[in-house]
Amino acid sequence: MLDLEEMEKRLNRHYNFWDKRFEGEGAYFAIMAPDETALDKYPPIKPPGSLEQKWFDIDYRLEENNQKLNTTYFAGDAVPIANIDFGSGILASFLGSEYKLAEDTIWYDAKPIISDWNDLPKLSLLKDSEIYKKFIGITKSFCEASQGRYITSITDVGANMDVLASLRGRENLLMDLIVEPDEVKRFLFRIDQFWKEVFDENIKILSRYKRTFTSWVPIVNQKTWYPLLSEFSTMISPTMFEDIVFPAIQREADYLDQALFNLDGEDQVKYLSILLRLEGLHSIEWDPVPKYSPKFNKVIKDFSSETSIEVYKQIQSCGKKLVIREVIPEQIKPILNNISPDGVFFVVNCSNRKEADEFLTFSRKWTKYGR
Repeated sequence: MLDLEEMEKRLNRHYNFWDKRFEGEGAYFAIMAPDETALDKYPPIKPPGSLEQKWFDIDYRLEENNQKLNTTYFAGDAVPIANIDFGSGILASFLGSEYKLAEDTIWYDAKPIISDWNDLPKLSLLKDSEIYKKFIGITKSFCEASQGRYITSITDVGANMDVLASLRGRENLLMDLIVEPDEVKRFLFRIDQFWKEVFDENIKILSRYKRTFTSWVPIVNQKTWYPLLSEFSTMISPTMFEDIVFPAIQREADYLDQALFNLDGEDQVKYLSILLRLEGLHSIEWDPVPKYSPKFNKVIKDFSSETSIEVYKQIQSCGKKLVIREVIPEQIKPILNNISPDGVFFVVNCSNRKEADEFLTFSRKWTKYGR
């Protein structure tokens, strides 16, 4: 992967991103590609024998992580990160919602537990449950095995509104927002307390090994942070979002040193002006829906579309930084022809080492490495 000296240099770049500097800061480029030169030494591992092994077997997950990181080429500002992935919104399961294992994720809305607002379940964190023990055990095991070679991520705990959607059921919750909005607001406060407890437990484990924090968004910070989001909110109006969802997001942001918001697709752009008022907001990650692009002749997230450019301009005009993840090299120039490179963190996917090295050379015109 990286030697420890190079790792620290790159981590310092990440810390710079979280600072307040802006004008003249330049862009950041975390460039990754498959490392074809490492496959002989680290061949693909044996597929898991079951979904339970894939998600819950500590030895399998450690072996999978080792193979993945050792066969990835990290260039520019990229650092090796072990993503402790249990799907999105694991907190719902810690509170009693049934989960369903799938090949690419874990679903936490298999059987909602809130059927009547007049007969609410007595919620508590089920710390003796299998999935809670696996969350703790796998996080600890990854930290112990890292030895400074990679950064272990915070688990995707979930957002308070999305967790409630799993506990109540999406269709029921949509109706509740119309007929029982006060009940929804009160219950979100209850979820907040559990969210904080699980987040703190995660931070406590990570801090024992190295006080650096990251997530599925591969940027590292010495301060506590989390990618805030609200997937459920794509189905509601801006007025309802501002009245019910925004205050819930603000409470999560208030608990962090710094916050990033994951703006999830074109259906959430209508909330952008509201989200930019979020106190403690450091940056926004724009995450367009993958679509077929005639220009590139493949399915991609179109980060250089007119909609994307307008999103970037609105974010930068409010003094917030910008994260663009899973972008391909061909999209960079059209983006930076239209916006300032200052404070933009790109996570760039290349096809191979040669393309990654060529793109790194190409990208330097927009960076201020200071090395």
